[in-house]
Amino acid sequence: MRVDSRPAVIALLVALTGCQQDSQSPTQTEPETALADTEAAPPFRHLSAGIFHTCGVATDGKAYCWGSNPFGGLGDGTFEDRLRPTPVAGGLTFRQVSVGDGFSCGVTTDRLAYCWGWGFDGILGNGSIQDSPVPVAVRGGRRYQGVTSGGSHNCAVSLSGAAFCWGNNGFGQLGDGTNLSRRHPVRVSAGDFRQLSTGTFHTCGVGADGKAYCWGGNTGGQVGDGSLENRLVPTAVKGSRSWIDIDAGLLHTCAVATTNDAYCWGLNDEGQLGIGTRSSSQLVKAPRLVLGGNAFVQVTLGGGFSCGLTTSHEGWCWGGNLRGQLGDGSGVSRTSPVRIASDRHWTLLAAGYDQACGVASNGRGWCWGDNLFGELGNGTTDDSAVPRRVVSPM
Repeated sequence: MRVDSRPAVIALLVALTGCQQDSQSPTQTEPETALADTEAAPPFRHLSAGIFHTCGVATDGKAYCWGSNPFGGLGDGTFEDRLRPTPVAGGLTFRQVSVGDGFSCGVTTDRLAYCWGWGFDGILGNGSIQDSPVPVAVRGGRRYQGVTSGGSHNCAVSLSGAAFCWGNNGFGQLGDGTNLSRRHPVRVSAGDFRQLSTGTFHTCGVGADGKAYCWGGNTGGQVGDGSLENRLVPTAVKGSRSWIDIDAGLLHTCAVATTNDAYCWGLNDEGQLGIGTRSSSQLVKAPRLVLGGNAFVQVTLGGGFSCGLTTSHEGWCWGGNLRGQLGDGSGVSRTSPVRIASDRHWTLLAAGYDQACGVASNGRGWCWGDNLFGELGNGTTDDSAVPRRVVSPM
């Protein structure tokens, strides 16, 4: 769940007493010929996965969503679940979208922010707490580089690099120095940012100075400042590294340093930190190096797992794998990275709660993992431990 000013190119455990801890090659693949081109979704330039639904922006700027829809988070004017992509209503063209818990937001080609779905605590940013099954404009008319949606809050980076957040603020995740929820964007209290990412209860970003900052809930050590105290304003992550990418998950955070090494911190009960161990009692409160020696350009986090995109366009995942969300075909949890079961090149990865998606080099969308509400977009509700092609719109 991220907003990035750089180009896009760049909860249960398995019932086993010991998880395999390796970085083995893929064991299964989904052949490119599994679907005729007429049955495949249009090529995507961006995808975002949430709790139970997924959205994407096609290369023509049209937005599509699929999966669970009780609050109108698919934006198609209904409250009906969809097993395959459905166009977002309103005729807007988008640069980027981001998916939260029952809601979605996006930035249009004219740089304005819109949200749709669940209206709790002003998540939609339009001054209301009413749900909306169609896009509504975020108040203020400000122009943004992009938007990132979390559990019940959103943040965005303006064209000047200033950070703004809105929605639920019970843990300080809006970063304005209070615990007051906001129905419209408020300025984050310190600094400018290159990139932001909203988790379930916390927010992180790469500052204009290249340092990593986090704020909000910190019960898992996910703020990374060496404490377990919630933070109401941006707080520097421990260490002197410079960073190029960061992503906030449920109770953990991962980031990519300028050396292309990935580091993670926070809760590690499912091996989601990729450090070779797992523990529900030992919290990692500062960055730890992800094993495997991969050179990463992007990380993306789910509920209890993590994925990363390498400089060679390979996808690797680690952590919980009960629903096949690591995409390696095994269903076995991993405490160090394992390659996604595919030999295709990826330009973007997007992790949801128990599922993940990716955009291949030809623009095709692929998803894997939990599919209870059709969030994989392949026309079924069957889980998949390997990538399956997103099918054509309904």
